[in-house]
Amino acid sequence: YLFGMIDSPLFKTTDCGYTWDQVGTEFRHFDDVYFFDEMHGKAIDLGWIKTTSDGGINWELDQYPFYHNLSVFAATPSGKLFGAGYAGCIMEYDPGSQDWGVKCGGMNLSFLHVHLNDDATGLILGDEYVLHTDDNGMTWTWQVEPAMYSPIAACFINPDTGWIMNASLDTR
Repeated sequence: YLFGMIDSPLFKTTDCGYTWDQVGTEFRHFDDVYFFDEMHGKAIDLGWIKTTSDGGINWELDQYPFYHNLSVFAATPSGKLFGAGYAGCIMEYDPGSQDWGVKCGGMNLSFLHVHLNDDATGLILGDEYVLHTDDNGMTWTWQVEPAMYSPIAACFINPDTGWIMNASLDTR
């Protein structure tokens, strides 16, 4: 699935991205989207969690109907979905129980990217910090690295070896 940020339609491919078809006629305000299969998915719509059971044609407010301040999703290999966003909000969705759990919150942090290495370890990136977990998100440890400025993306090839991309300070 492919989408834009504001007032954008949702698109779907079934040929590895060679062609894209618009899904439905509504324009969305999605920040992120995740599909568990061809029919069932979750989306972050201006901080609210929406759910679909018809491949993204229709979206409804999730069963956890309060404002979450979420901006990004990432999934573990076993299918658990983590959402993170503003005001230090970290949530976990278990598709088996169809339940959301709040991992932490109330921090004055904005989470910009979630990377999960496996079911136990992962990172959350934000303005000038990296948080790390090795216990399936139960606790998050602050990783201090003074050379980092606004990490925006991470890629790991195994739990120990990876790269983080920072926003540039260069104004040339």
